[in-house]
Amino acid sequence: MKRNGLILVILIIFSQSVLSQGNQDDQGNEKADYFMKVRQIESYLNSSNTVVDSAFLKRYYRWRYFWDTRVGPDGDQEEYIRVWHEIHDNKKMSLNEKSSGLSWEFIGPFDDQIINKDNWIGRVSCLAADPNNQNIIYAGANTGGLWKTTNSLDAEPHWECLTDDYAGMGVTDVLIDPNNSDVIYIVTGIHTNTRMHQLGDFKGDYSFGAYKSTDGGLTWNTLLGLDPEDLLYLKKIKYDPDNSNIMYILSSNAVYKSTNGGISWNSSSVPLLNNGSLNEIVINPLNTSEIYLSGDKGNIFKSTNGGVTWDSIPDATLGNPYNSVIKIAWHPIDSCMYALYWDGSGYGGELKKSYNGGSSWEYIRYIDYVAIWVNALAIAPNGIIYAGGVYVYKLDEQGNYNFQSDMHKDIRDVLFLYGANDTIEYMATDGGVVRNTTGEDTAWVSCNGDLSINQFYDIGITEKDPMILLAGEQIEVKQLIINH
Repeated sequence: MKRNGLILVILIIFSQSVLSQGNQDDQGNEKADYFMKVRQIESYLNSSNTVVDSAFLKRYYRWRYFWDTRVGPDGDQEEYIRVWHEIHDNKKMSLNEKSSGLSWEFIGPFDDQIINKDNWIGRVSCLAADPNNQNIIYAGANTGGLWKTTNSLDAEPHWECLTDDYAGMGVTDVLIDPNNSDVIYIVTGIHTNTRMHQLGDFKGDYSFGAYKSTDGGLTWNTLLGLDPEDLLYLKKIKYDPDNSNIMYILSSNAVYKSTNGGISWNSSSVPLLNNGSLNEIVINPLNTSEIYLSGDKGNIFKSTNGGVTWDSIPDATLGNPYNSVIKIAWHPIDSCMYALYWDGSGYGGELKKSYNGGSSWEYIRYIDYVAIWVNALAIAPNGIIYAGGVYVYKLDEQGNYNFQSDMHKDIRDVLFLYGANDTIEYMATDGGVVRNTTGEDTAWVSCNGDLSINQFYDIGITEKDPMILLAGEQIEVKQLIINH
C-alpha cells in the first residue's frame, strides 16, 4: 500500500510537469496540447515497471473519455467551447425542440430490465424538499438535470424531469422558496474529474449558470449566466435564514450575493490557498453576517460582514494544507461549527468542532471512509450527525457510531424533513436516492422508481438479437433486454 502511494505521488509530479509544459507550448496557444499530454502520460505509464495506483488510472481514463471526442482534429481543447456555444446558444439540443423533427422515446432501464442488480440508477448530487408538501422531493443529477417526485414515500416513486430543454445539464444544488413552493432555484455544473484537476488540467469543468422557475419547474429563466470559458463550477445556493431576499451562490473560487431576490448579483473573490477550490458555504443562523466556506487543499474561510471580505482561518489543524478536503456544517443544538476533513491518505478523516469561529478546534473522533473525491457531513435538526463519504456513519448524542447499510457507495447529500415526519431522511448517492423512515441503521431503501439519470459511456447491440443491448455506465454495467 505504501509503495503504491509513492508511485501515485511520482505519477502526479510527472503529470503536473506534463500538463504545465503543455500549457506553455506555442506561446500560450493550446493547439495540440491535449494529444501531447496523452502521449507523454501514456509513454510514462507504458515504460514504468511498477503497477500504478488503480484509482488514478480510473480517473485518468475517465478524463480521456471526456476529451477524446471533444477536441479539434489538431488537439485544440478550445474547439469544445466553440461547439458548446453553437449548440446551447441556439438551443439545438433541446429534447422538446419541435422544429428538429426528432422524436425520442425512453426505452430503459426500467426496474425489471436490470439483471442481478438493485435499482442503482446513477449519481444524484443534491436533494431538496417542498417545505409545504413533504411528499414532493427534488433531485439534482450529475448530468441528468433536475427531477421531481410527488409520491416520494411510495415503494416505486414516479419521477419527472423538469429540465429536458437543457440536455446534459448537471444540477449541483436546488433551493425552494419557503413562502412559495412554485419558486425554485438551481445551480448547475459539470465536473469531469477530481484527480485530473489536481494535476493542473482544469478544462472541462463548467456551468450553465443559475436558473429560477416561478411555475414549479415548467419554465426557467437565467438567474446568473455562465459560459465554459468562465471556468466556474457552481456548487451551492442558499438563503439568508433571516431574509429570503438575500441569497448566496458558491462557485469553485468565488461567492455571489444578491440582496434583491436574485435580480442582480455581486461577486466577492476568495483568496484561495494552494490553487484550491471551494465546496461548501454555511451561514451562522444566530448571526447571519457570519459566513463560513470550506474546500480542498486546506481552504477554510470566514466572513464577518456578510461576504464582503473573506479571511482564511489560520492554522485550522484540519489536515495537510496541500491535499486535505474539508466539509463543514452548523450544529443546531451545540450552536457551533463542525468540520470533517480527509486526512490525505487512504479512506478516513477526522471530525472536529469549534465554538469560537474556527480559532481553535476540538477533536471528536476518527471517521472511516472519508475520501478525496467524496466527503459527507450533515447534521439533523435534532443533532444527529451523518459523517463519512464512500460509506456513512451516524453519530448520536450518546456517542454511538453506527454504520449505515443498504445503500450505494459515495454519499453526495443528505436531506432531513421537518415537522411531523422528522424521522424521514433521504440520501443522494452515486446510485440514486435512498430513504429511511424509521431511523434504524439498516432501514435504508432505494426510492429511485423510474428516475432515469444513467451516465452511459457506450451501448452495444448483439449480432444475433438486435433487441438485446449492452449499456455501460459510469457506476454500473447493465444488460438491458428490450422487448417490443
